[in-house]
Amino acid sequence: MFKRVFVSLMLLSVVLGATGSGFAAHSVLARGETASRPPDYHEIARIGGDVFQVSESGGVACAAIGADFVVFDVSSASPAMLYRGDILPGTPSVRGLTVSGGYAYVLEDGMLDVIDVQTPSSPVLAAQSALSVTWDSVAQTLVAGDLYVLVYEESGVPAITLVDISDPRHPFQQGTYEDTGESYDFDVAIGGNYVYAATFASKVLILDISDPAAPILAATYDTASPAVSVAVEGNYLYLNEGGSRLKILELTQPLAPSEVGTYSTGFDKVSVEGEKAYLFDFFSTPARMEVVDVSVPGSPVSEGSTNLPDSYASWFQGSVLYLADSTGLSRWDFNASPALTHGYIYRHVLPDARDMALRGDYLLVAGGLGYAGDAEPRGLWVVDASS
Repeated sequence: MFKRVFVSLMLLSVVLGATGSGFAAHSVLARGETASRPPDYHEIARIGGDVFQVSESGGVACAAIGADFVVFDVSSASPAMLYRGDILPGTPSVRGLTVSGGYAYVLEDGMLDVIDVQTPSSPVLAAQSALSVTWDSVAQTLVAGDLYVLVYEESGVPAITLVDISDPRHPFQQGTYEDTGESYDFDVAIGGNYVYAATFASKVLILDISDPAAPILAATYDTASPAVSVAVEGNYLYLNEGGSRLKILELTQPLAPSEVGTYSTGFDKVSVEGEKAYLFDFFSTPARMEVVDVSVPGSPVSEGSTNLPDSYASWFQGSVLYLADSTGLSRWDFNASPALTHGYIYRHVLPDARDMALRGDYLLVAGGLGYAGDAEPRGLWVVDASS
């Protein structure tokens, strides 16, 4: 299972952009060609332009670059751009992009565009659904079954809006839940028919979304300090309590989570992959990550920790973590537990990288926002990460 872990705390996962140059292929360098580009340097392709987010599903990757919508085939040994055009109506102001089940869901101000990418070379604008909500910032967009979930903040109030996408060609807005007592964005995880929203008000909200038209606050789970982040894996909820303790809660009764284990450490974000919990501390200098074995939920055990660069974007594949930072793209391998080892796969500077997605051996990196006169190129990189 592939999983995006985090984007820099300074940034939102949104797509903005300007026009750029066309698709250009880059040859693979010979092994050991230069010291700054190590033996496993493999840049496959680059699209010039400014892009903040990329999303992939089923071997089809999509991005928005300026007013253009771009589709990549990354399912084979030869990645290729299949489409670039102005399929998005008007002058789009894209705030989120999620690909799922052969459709790309593009969030604009007041609108959700649905693009059919089942034939990647000929995408079709399948639907537009007006949204009767406004926001100051978008925190998360995700697809959960037949629902498109929008997590956002308006005038200091965090909210969640659900859109029915059971028929992607006829999406329609369902219900909204707002928490007027909260002043920070939610961190959200979904398990079955329930949304678990961590809040700084020292509680986890448990929303029942079995009736999407009327999401309700079904229960709360009180915490001793602010609930910073949450993750759901299997039948367990992993909760960052106060940035100092990981709590593992069993969800046999979804409305009454039961604590089964704890682990004390300083961190800001939790991500779980199988039987491993990855704890990230962004505010320490340098940043830090710890790997915790949660195969026995009642007895979590540390497998080691390591310092991290100031990363802008990341992605997990099994026990391998990819990080994009100001010096390049690095690969961190946790198979050799407890030693946490890493090596660069692409040391060319990635200017302000904002997002990434991985499919098979190919990693797509959104190169951020460029400015006139910048020496470093911006764009969407396709990198061979097989080495």
